[in-house]
Amino acid sequence: MSEKTKQELIQAAKEEMVRIGEDLGTAPMKTAKLVGSPYDPSMPVDPVISDILNTDTVGRGEDFEYFVVDEDVKQVYLLDASCNVTSAEVTPQTELDLVFAEHTSTEHFICIKNLLEAKYDVLARKRDNIRRSLDNSEVKKVMDLLDAAVPGANEHTLVTGASKFNYTDLCAMVEDVANYGTRLLLIAGTNINKDIILWNFDNDKNQPISPADFGVDVRVIRGTVKIDAGAVEPILDPDVAYLVATSDSEGNKPGYFVRRIVSNLGPENEGERLILPTSAVMAIGANRKMAFAVVGYENIGCVITNPNTISKFTRA
Repeated sequence: MSEKTKQELIQAAKEEMVRIGEDLGTAPMKTAKLVGSPYDPSMPVDPVISDILNTDTVGRGEDFEYFVVDEDVKQVYLLDASCNVTSAEVTPQTELDLVFAEHTSTEHFICIKNLLEAKYDVLARKRDNIRRSLDNSEVKKVMDLLDAAVPGANEHTLVTGASKFNYTDLCAMVEDVANYGTRLLLIAGTNINKDIILWNFDNDKNQPISPADFGVDVRVIRGTVKIDAGAVEPILDPDVAYLVATSDSEGNKPGYFVRRIVSNLGPENEGERLILPTSAVMAIGANRKMAFAVVGYENIGCVITNPNTISKFTRA
């Protein structure tokens, strides 16, 4: 007879304890079967930031300096009979300092009594919510940055008689940025994406058409975020799309997204983004409570250095 494993011995001991309890009339009560735990069913936001911007980090007290794109006029002179050369003085371009902004989440707390009685890790779920809230706010900040940077000449709306974003609209956007990049990314709101899905249905069904015809990849931005005390709003307006040239002649992306590393808070609290636990005795309003809490924090900056790489379409 083979020797029983440690797990088999433990299981046998548990079964024996239940049997003894039944004999003594003290068998443990059976509880309700618990399957899973509460969760957020929404899909996370596409990691579009790294697709369109260079990402980097800086340390405590460190500046991040950058140059804006300096597009020269392409000009040559024909030498005259005297072979005279035209001269023009150049001066170094001045670097600029990136401005950083603080982002914090809501502080979520739960009384210790309720935490101990809960059948799942309440704070773990809130930590996940904090991460996704900060993710959404970052993408929203970048979408607002694209909107502020796009040149007026690169803004498009529905042509007369049209009600949807169509193939010719994308063609016009591609022409806007064609001189500034070979890899093109269309960042689309949900209504723009619906229009693209229906292109073949609305047009010549015998001739498939898609953004890939122009070498354009598509990222659809879904989800919402609430900034400060404002209303809940979409990360990207459903009726808006941005076309971004993400690689110029030097292989550069058109801007930067930078996080400042937060340090000197202990090795377990050092990184680009912090989700910090607070103490077990908290001041909640005028009262002090026995409770645990978590709150998120990050310090970020972003900038567009070449606005000519961006084209915008507004459906409404």
